[in-house]
Amino acid sequence: MKNKNGFTLIELLGVIAILGLLVGLATFATAKIIANSKNKTDDITIKNIKEAAISYYLDNSNNYKINNSNCILTSDNKSDIENLRNDCKVTKTINELINSGFLKGDMKNIDKTKSVIVYAYKDGNNIDYRAYIQE
Repeated sequence: MKNKNGFTLIELLGVIAILGLLVGLATFATAKIIANSKNKTDDITIKNIKEAAISYYLDNSNNYKINNSNCILTSDNKSDIENLRNDCKVTKTINELINSGFLKGDMKNIDKTKSVIVYAYKDGNNIDYRAYIQE
């Protein structure tokens, strides 16, 4: 019998196929993780924009009367929010929130000309303030 000093072609092809499969799975998993992290980042950015708009209102609330009983909404219906009288809402663009110091951070993927509406919302006996970003 001869001494066997290497791998056969079939063995090498098998190893290459397994490695290719592992690389493919790793690439798919990495792409999924990156997509999920971008979605989470976008959600956090939207939450920060809304909180900045509410903070703006609270710091300047003596200039606005959105908690007047005629202005308080009991639903989060988009058309109800957008059709509120001007004296019943505070509307600021994202740029205005940045320039007034209420919003900081990198906003590369955000359209800074979008408006954010702050309005009063009644839930049972409680009134709180909510923000809505216009499309």
